[in-house]
Amino acid sequence: MGEIITQSQLEHEQILPQAGWVEHDAEEIWQNTKRVIATALESANITAAELKAIGITNQRETTVCWNRKNGQALSNAIVWQDTRTSDRCRELQEQGLFITPMMAATKAEWILRNVPAAAEAARAGRLRLGAPNSWLAACLCGDVHVSDHGNASPTGLYSYFLNVWDEAPLAALGLDASLLPSLVDSSGEIARTRADVFGAEVPLAGMAGDQQASLFGLGCVELSQAKCSYGTSAMITMNSGESLALGGSGTYPIVAWRYDGRTVFSLEGQVVTAGAAVQWLRDGLGLVAEASETSALAASVPDSGGAWAVPAFQGLGTPHMQAEAKAVLGGLSRGTTRAH
Repeated sequence: MGEIITQSQLEHEQILPQAGWVEHDAEEIWQNTKRVIATALESANITAAELKAIGITNQRETTVCWNRKNGQALSNAIVWQDTRTSDRCRELQEQGLFITPMMAATKAEWILRNVPAAAEAARAGRLRLGAPNSWLAACLCGDVHVSDHGNASPTGLYSYFLNVWDEAPLAALGLDASLLPSLVDSSGEIARTRADVFGAEVPLAGMAGDQQASLFGLGCVELSQAKCSYGTSAMITMNSGESLALGGSGTYPIVAWRYDGRTVFSLEGQVVTAGAAVQWLRDGLGLVAEASETSALAASVPDSGGAWAVPAFQGLGTPHMQAEAKAVLGGLSRGTTRAH
């Protein structure tokens, strides 16, 4: 059993250019990553050279594009919650391809069609597309372009049965597999960090999407064990063993992890907006100055006073899977306060 020695975290900006669009500044994420690494090492009173290995976890279908030659991001990352490609996804579904707005597939297509710098880099053979795990691996380790199978599986571009990028959706979207990361195991040495970036050459030896990492970290390593974790969204994930499982409406299979030639699958369902709704109370309405205030504020009244909310700020997840749904507040009266 491992023991937590120290931890450090920073929040990054949520960029909302227009209704349904959600973006992150990939360069800000990298700068914040360097800061939390330095803070954690200082707090633990160790150097980078003393680390046995590092691992990366991330939001999965968020899509980053960058230039291979200079390592610079070419646009803001399009976040998994972004619904700008909903109409395109419906077109693809009518063609028999299961691609939803939360997946990375149509985000990558949108970038190539709408970001001139990305299109130019693609023509020059310098464009790289990937989730934040691939972006951070490149920032840490230099000229590497990798992703584990778990991160690849929910993109809409992955073949669950062949464990490779799927030629059918790639062709439908006009994407070349060379733009995407090479697929590696979730566990085992993937690359080594650059000494001039990280302070030492340390093995990058683990890579998993946020939900797969929490599934493993919470000990759900046997068939039918499940967890629910709350972050930006609320995700229920169940270990389905070495067989691809299908669940009820609005659930979907993903690769939990793959190593030593063995693939473990999981089944997932989600509430799209959970912690992000608290961010909205803080940033959108200004009801609190800090997210941590919400617990005491809610406890200051005996009940909701009849007020209710459907927090579909970026659509509805399981079981409805309606990206076009909008949030609704109801049951309000003159006596409703911010605590309710």
